[in-house]
Amino acid sequence: MAAIDVTETGPGTYRVVVTGDAGTTTHEVTAAPATIADLGGDVSRADLGGDVSRADLGGDVSRADLGGDASGTDVGGDVSRADLGGDVSRADLGGGASGTDVVAASFEFLLAREPQHAILAGFDLTVIARYFPDYPAEMRRRFEAT
Repeated sequence: MAAIDVTETGPGTYRVVVTGDAGTTTHEVTAAPATIADLGGDVSRADLGGDVSRADLGGDVSRADLGGDASGTDVGGDVSRADLGGDVSRADLGGGASGTDVVAASFEFLLAREPQHAILAGFDLTVIARYFPDYPAEMRRRFEAT
C-alpha cells in the first residue's frame, strides 16, 4: 500500500505526496470548504476565512432561511456567524473529518482504482466524480461514522 502524505499549503490548497512501489508522485489539490463539507468533512469558521458566503453554503440564502430578520446586506452579501446563530460546525454539516483527512481518503479511493502515476498532478477534488461517479457517496459513507 502506498503512503499518502497530505499538507495543507493554504486555504483550500493541499500538497499530496504519494510514495509507493512505483516511486514518489507529488500532486497539488484544491478543495473549497463547501466541497470538503459535501464529502463529509468538518468546515469551521477558520476554514471559511471568517464569514460564510452564499456560495460556501451552496445556494441562495433568503430572509426566511435566516429567521425573517436579515437585512438586505445580509441577504445580498456575506452571512455572518451571528446571522447563522453561531459557528458552522460538523454538527451543521454532517461530518467530522478535516480537509486533509478528506484529501487523504480521496487519494486512497483513487489508488484503489488506478496506479499512482495515472493520478493528475494538479486538480480540484470535484474532478474525481467526473471519472468515478461513486466517489461522493463513498466519501460520505466513509466519514458518516466520524
